[in-house]
Amino acid sequence: MDFDVTPRSGVGVLRFGMTTDEVRAAMAVPNESFYKSADSAFPTDSFLEDAVHVFYRQPGVCEAVEFYSPSRVYLQRVNLLNEPYENVKRFLGGLDKQLEEDEYGLTSRNLGISIYAPSHREHPHSPTESVLVFEDGYYDR
Repeated sequence: MDFDVTPRSGVGVLRFGMTTDEVRAAMAVPNESFYKSADSAFPTDSFLEDAVHVFYRQPGVCEAVEFYSPSRVYLQRVNLLNEPYENVKRFLGGLDKQLEEDEYGLTSRNLGISIYAPSHREHPHSPTESVLVFEDGYYDR
């Protein structure tokens, strides 16, 4: 399934601030819910056979969406998922000069996008494994 990112606003039919019921209705496919970690305040919704995870914050509204293959996640018509890490980094770096890079991948707080590619340091051509699209303040909580 294809998803277009609207930075800091949402992705595809999903908008930050939507309730769980609104997210589930917008996705219009069955979901499963689970707690991502022991300290999660709200369950995470999983859609499309675990290819899309939706995260919620108080008072139970969408704050972030994470994508895995076979999803395709586009920003300005450029796919960010399952593409060579160095290509995605170059593209996002052209849009945000303040990219934050660590051993797991990179984050653009300005665009509200985080890329997970844990082997990028040893293998810069390795594919991106997930794309997290998040609202303003997500990493400040």
